Amino acid sequence: MAAADMIRQFINEDSVDCSNIIRACVERDQQLTPEVRGLISALASPTELAEFAGLYYLAVYASGDRIMGICGLDMNEIRLLYVSPLHSGRGIGSTLLEHVESVVPADFFSDIFVYSSLSARSFYQGHGFRSGGVYIFHHSGIPIRTVFMAKPIGAVNGC
Repeated sequence: MAAADMIRQFINEDSVDCSNIIRACVERDQQLTPEVRGLISALASPTELAEFAGLYYLAVYASGDRIMGICGLDMNEIRLLYVSPLHSGRGIGSTLLEHVESVVPADFFSDIFVYSSLSARSFYQGHGFRSGGVYIFHHSGIPIRTVFMAKPIGAVNGC
């Protein structure tokens, strides 16, 4: 991470930039059907992202006043991780992933997991995640094909 770059908690003023990043990534993902692209784009509206921030942890990778990536974590589940296509290949996704891994309380959870898009599977595999197989979600009657992936993060202390 460059000196001026930082990961910080999402604020509502980040909603539009983060929504634009997610939509740009989804539009480029040719493994998603047009229906799934439309659904994810709708769910990534600025209003929805602001609501998500009240439900689970969202963080952004920022360089000055420019948002370059966003990640979200719910307990030990990665809910989203996107990097602007203009800034991909620079380690931002890896940095965001390391950040969310560090936030998971290893005293309570033995792993971190994600329902990955098919196109992001190799990214997670390259960071030590193992596939648990294909899982299909249905949202608004639209099937969304994902890959369940998990990675150990530490031992759970017994009660």
